[in-house]
Amino acid sequence: MNWPRFGFWIALPVAWLVWSGQSQLKAAQQKPFRAVAELSVPYQLAEAHLLEAAGYLAPNQHARNTLANGEWRAVGAGDWTSGFYAGCQWLMFEETRDKAWKERASLQTADLFGQQFNTGDHDIGFRILASYGNAYRLTGDSDAKAVILNAAQSFATRFDPLVGCTRSWDFGWWQYPVIIDNLMNLELLFWAAQNGGDPNWQTMAHSHALRSLQEHVRPDGSTYHVVDFDPATGLAVWK
Repeated sequence: MNWPRFGFWIALPVAWLVWSGQSQLKAAQQKPFRAVAELSVPYQLAEAHLLEAAGYLAPNQHARNTLANGEWRAVGAGDWTSGFYAGCQWLMFEETRDKAWKERASLQTADLFGQQFNTGDHDIGFRILASYGNAYRLTGDSDAKAVILNAAQSFATRFDPLVGCTRSWDFGWWQYPVIIDNLMNLELLFWAAQNGGDPNWQTMAHSHALRSLQEHVRPDGSTYHVVDFDPATGLAVWK
């Protein structure tokens, strides 16, 4: 079964490392610990910044970016980027096999436990797959898998069969806004449907992808960021 390397490097000066999609779900290879000097330059830089953040932030603070004075800006578990920092730590553990990174990642991930039941937006995929997704991929922890399945169930509550998409936001003047970014969260529904969850979740994800192709993508290949639908008719009314 396919399982991509979930996680973002948004909180770091290393761009992002996310959704490579080529790795198979299997027990993580038992690579020997590699000293920092043996890591590639991007990983050396990433580890240096992650170590700095670990000494500055508590496990319930999730690094998002740095301020002009160089200090870390941290966010709470409910922020849409909250899972990326834990995901970075899991990827560093995968690269180095240093158990200290596993311990840090586990603590950071645990703070996101309650987000599996967050039905307030589409960002649950970002929060859970980067953190618990990598935790399960690298450890096989059944508790982490249960969190992922619960998160998929929460996400599925935002699907409207008439519109054919999951709703992105509950704020603003829109009737039923769907943003292009939402496509990245469909992995949660696809994977969960194939790994013990409701098979209908895959149908929902497939429907959303096709509707987004129809409504978000312009003829020249560029995309609209937001498409607003009328939930009474299912038709797109604003882009």
